[in-house]
Amino acid sequence: MHPLLRAAGVAAAAACLVFASGCSTTISTLQPAETVGKNKWHVGVAQDVSIPVGRVTSVTSTGATTAAKILADSSYKPTDQDRREILDAGLGLILNPPGTTPDVMVRYGFVDGFDVGVRYSGTQVHLDAKAQFLTTADGWAGSVSVGYSRHLYSSTVFDVLEVLDIVSFQRHNLELPVQFGHRLGDYGHLWMGAKYIGSYYRMDSALAGVGLPSTAGLMHYIGLNSGIALGYKYVFAMAELTVMEMIAKPEIFGQPVDIGGVVIMPAVGVMARFP
Repeated sequence: MHPLLRAAGVAAAAACLVFASGCSTTISTLQPAETVGKNKWHVGVAQDVSIPVGRVTSVTSTGATTAAKILADSSYKPTDQDRREILDAGLGLILNPPGTTPDVMVRYGFVDGFDVGVRYSGTQVHLDAKAQFLTTADGWAGSVSVGYSRHLYSSTVFDVLEVLDIVSFQRHNLELPVQFGHRLGDYGHLWMGAKYIGSYYRMDSALAGVGLPSTAGLMHYIGLNSGIALGYKYVFAMAELTVMEMIAKPEIFGQPVDIGGVVIMPAVGVMARFP
């Protein structure tokens, strides 16, 4: 393919990545505050949509423009500034890409007031335990969870940056949500709460065959969520909205880069609780 056509393809891919990523980081909760109950199951299937707003989108756009410039001229020698911009964009994409993510969750209640769950969402596997600390006669509940998740590396998000070769990537998350909610009799659940996610990440990459410095560090999400599930007895349609501030300032080529910002994640799906 002609270099100019490839460059145009990179720019177009950057513009439409939000509609086709399929591997976004999941910050949703997608479950009521109330635990599932002794010897009972919770199964949920949903679709998350990640919408990053702010500094990360600017960094990604700059990196895509630089990648297009490199692809358009095969004789062009990337400068240190070019390498920094590409690495900034690559890290921003892998830490918080825009796009949609399928989400599957299974939970089991060992005793009343305590359940555990496993969850798979695109490139992420999640395990957690939830304890209910508040139960009222009129249907209110409060709970706290502790979860661990690990990302399964996928190169899909880097199709927009053809010049960047990701050698390896790892990310580990600690998740701490606190939720309050109300049971609507047999007809559903309302819930809302606060959530913290702390992450350790490391990325090794190369640009045009030349190794780039390893990038590793910590990042944080702090935010709120609210959801509703409506149905009857066992099966419910659900919708949830999560809004979190992502705090991430990695050091790249010896200089700190702010790739944080607000992340908005609406989600819709279906859940069942039985028997």
